[in-house]
Amino acid sequence: MTFKGISVGEHTLVVRGEAGEFRQVIALGAGDVNVVTVSFAGSSVEAGKLKLEIEAQGPSGEYAAASADVYVDGAQLSSDAVTAPISLRAGIAHEVRVQKAGLQEQHFTVQIKVGETMVRPVRLAWIGGKIAITSEPSGAEVTVNGRRVGVTPTNVAELDTQRVARISFRLTGYQSVTKSVSFERGAEQALEVRLAVGKDVKDAREGDSVEVAEKPEKTEKPEKTDKTEKNTKNAVAQ
Repeated sequence: MTFKGISVGEHTLVVRGEAGEFRQVIALGAGDVNVVTVSFAGSSVEAGKLKLEIEAQGPSGEYAAASADVYVDGAQLSSDAVTAPISLRAGIAHEVRVQKAGLQEQHFTVQIKVGETMVRPVRLAWIGGKIAITSEPSGAEVTVNGRRVGVTPTNVAELDTQRVARISFRLTGYQSVTKSVSFERGAEQALEVRLAVGKDVKDAREGDSVEVAEKPEKTEKPEKTDKTEKNTKNAVAQ
């Protein structure tokens, strides 16, 4: 169970169950993150703290401080866990998982002593984003961020998960299509596109034959001259 948006100050956590009642006073400061393990065996709970120093590797291979999703004993913590020490019950093992899209997850177990502040470096290696690309019909030429990668179906790997991938499809006899794919929901994505029959003139390549209907020319009527009008009057008078 995760509680968010709790105000700064002292709070009393009370949990009642068949085995009894658990009660603990928690003092929260600005940006604090606390993980509480409920136990009905003792009257008080002693704790220590865990501080995570997270670094993420970029496409160039260099590591830099970064934010990430942090889970402790299955509960997701807020982004403040990156900088604020996490309060954990001492004397028992805690499962920690750190993950970020496009990076290798880290799983480890910690056991903290009473009053201890454990500093744990976490390095997330870059693995890049992956996209499985298909189209209906298949055989369409695919470009990703301006680079030709093959024809559908195809898979593209080692993409920068920090930017949106722009994927274009082109197939003779069908309209060209461009789609955007982000990696906010994970490093592995899938894209399927149904191509429409036809082709816009603006999408035609150099050398393509494009038929354009020509407008019929207007037939202009001959203008009457003064001489024509004079001859017509004379003929009527005779």
